[in-house]
Amino acid sequence: MNGTWLFNTPSSNGSVRIRGCQFAGAVTHSNSGFLYFNQCNISSAGSYTDNATGYMNSTNCDWGSATSIALSGVHTYNFFDGAQSNLSVSAGTCIVQSSLAVAIVTVSGTGVFIARESFVVSSAPTTNAITSSGSSTVELINSNVITPAGAIARVSLGGSFYSFQNTTYDFPNSTLSGSALAAISHFDNLAI
Repeated sequence: MNGTWLFNTPSSNGSVRIRGCQFAGAVTHSNSGFLYFNQCNISSAGSYTDNATGYMNSTNCDWGSATSIALSGVHTYNFFDGAQSNLSVSAGTCIVQSSLAVAIVTVSGTGVFIARESFVVSSAPTTNAITSSGSSTVELINSNVITPAGAIARVSLGGSFYSFQNTTYDFPNSTLSGSALAAISHFDNLAI
């Protein structure tokens, strides 16, 4: 589907469900309705902007490395399966959950990012896979923080609240200047 796409559902009781589409233009979600993507290819869209107050769900979608995903709405975003790159979380009441997915993430302001059983991938071997600032919250559960080549990657959590549970990341080269919400377990390579 070519062109610029605006999904503007004015009612919190309304929803738009999209299945099996490929977008080749900018995609925007606004207003209070719900938006569901299922098995879509948004990798050539160039950008996805969401400043809505309605829920957004993405299941088994390819967001690709060329797509910039800017999330600043006041609701929950769920990414199940699939891959997201250039994911930017910036609103105070914005909660982003990534399960069984791959993501490159920047969290600012008071946004919340939660990864469960996911791969969080840096854009290059020496860059941070997650960068956060302000009073944001980052929670990683049963996840791996890696470089594009599959080595463990670092994170930079400046002033953030964070919790890592059963998560592999490059602890020695990471910046954790925020506040830990729980006990942190560090896992590195195990040689037998």
